[in-house]
Amino acid sequence: MESKEAFPPIEAQAFAVTIEKKSTTGRVLLLQSDGQVPLEGQLVLLKDPESRRVALRTRKLFTDQRFAAQIVREYEPGPTLAIGDRLQAIIKLRDLDLEEPKVTAVPPDDLDLILDQRRNILSPDEELELKSLAVDEIEERERERSGLFYRLAAIRLPGFEQGGLYSLGSGIRFSKTIAYPLFFYSSGMQDSAALDATVLFTALSGYTPAQDDNDAFSLLPLNVAAKYTLYPTDGFGVFGYLGLTKTLIIASKGEEPEYSEAITRLSFMQPAFGVGASIEIGPQWWAQLELGTDQIGLNLGIKF
Repeated sequence: MESKEAFPPIEAQAFAVTIEKKSTTGRVLLLQSDGQVPLEGQLVLLKDPESRRVALRTRKLFTDQRFAAQIVREYEPGPTLAIGDRLQAIIKLRDLDLEEPKVTAVPPDDLDLILDQRRNILSPDEELELKSLAVDEIEERERERSGLFYRLAAIRLPGFEQGGLYSLGSGIRFSKTIAYPLFFYSSGMQDSAALDATVLFTALSGYTPAQDDNDAFSLLPLNVAAKYTLYPTDGFGVFGYLGLTKTLIIASKGEEPEYSEAITRLSFMQPAFGVGASIEIGPQWWAQLELGTDQIGLNLGIKF
């Protein structure tokens, strides 16, 4: 009768994974984790509610809790692993000293400790197996999540009598991505959602009809907007934005009663919406062109 070697207890972590893709021979899997992500080279046991299925060796880590792993042992016979299958994964965290306080542990044979001690070197055939998934790896098109831009814009301000007027101004914009991806994440299309905050400076004179150029206003138009961007290719995106613009008057002069009315008109909060395009002009450097109800502008800056 074959004797079974005893192993010390271990502490383990369990989490759910979904099979996203398989290599050409089915021996390498691309997995999406709902929690923990194993280290590269770490052994992972996949289980379903019935029994152990396979032992995997993690071979490559990707973004968004995705990792590629190679099947190194199959256990009880069962249905073939299929794309979309959702299984329980277990990884070993550490060995437990028998004198330590009681800690929830997985039975040693669940993780196959002999297998866990084996080599972590890929053979040439195994390297090819891993590379067969490389074509499925998705390259992120928004690699940096923050941006700081210099902005030159024709700022649309409310006219004194009717319509509007444009005043040339400049300033800075800070952009922060809050969701990436949002709806699309593939080699064909990706998207993101961001919040933009802009501060500009501009000056007006002769704004009121009867002042004969004796009135003057120094203005800080402030804009906060939510922006949605689609990336059809790497280094190029198109976007739309929706937000609010509020103009602060930091200095002014004029004569009543038109002066007070001008202050009210210029400081009125207005909705802002528009469209634009972004293009990467160098590593991390981007140029953006915008056309909106509040401004026509050009941004140049860096993402980080």
